[in-house]
Amino acid sequence: MAQQNDDAGDANGGEKPVPNLSDLPKQCWKLPDGALVPKAVEPPRHNPGFVRRLQDKDGHAIQTLSETIDLVTYHALGGGFIRTDKPLNVFRRYNVEYKPIWRRIYISADWMDDTVQAWGNGEDWNGFAQPRFELPEALELQKSIPDLSWHDLSDSFSSYDGELHVYPCQVILVDGQAIKVYQIGEGWCWDHMAPPQTEDLTGTS
Repeated sequence: MAQQNDDAGDANGGEKPVPNLSDLPKQCWKLPDGALVPKAVEPPRHNPGFVRRLQDKDGHAIQTLSETIDLVTYHALGGGFIRTDKPLNVFRRYNVEYKPIWRRIYISADWMDDTVQAWGNGEDWNGFAQPRFELPEALELQKSIPDLSWHDLSDSFSSYDGELHVYPCQVILVDGQAIKVYQIGEGWCWDHMAPPQTEDLTGTS
């Protein structure tokens, strides 16, 4: 059996203490430094090659690259900058195993004045959304993206910025229902926005 990495030892060359879980609240792990981590996520381990996918309550997902008692290295599930942080900071937010569930999201961008609804599954790229648009919303994007073209015969969109980009139709399943979408601008800097507020018709503030 492979031995633990020598880096897992303490300054005196011995092994770091294993968390004693016997006297803890059922909902938390307790780390050697006294930090509590939700039990929805397994306790950090000495495994520099360990990879798993987690998400927060809003569906934003990450992929860990390594986890130790002291440090977690991770990046957004869709790709992006590699980040490091203490386990408690990471697992306090990302405390559920990732499941690719499609959710209604709202996005905008620097080149847009409006907010547009789309579908997202938490696989952001470097903090930016990677939305899928239904046809009405995709057509609405043409107001802000002049070179975005709709091709009825091929059921696709395209854009040109010195290079041709084609966005064919895709089908996602939402609660068992097939929905046709287009992943326009994969890798673009789409910003997550708050859902638009409905107009107050009661006359109260």
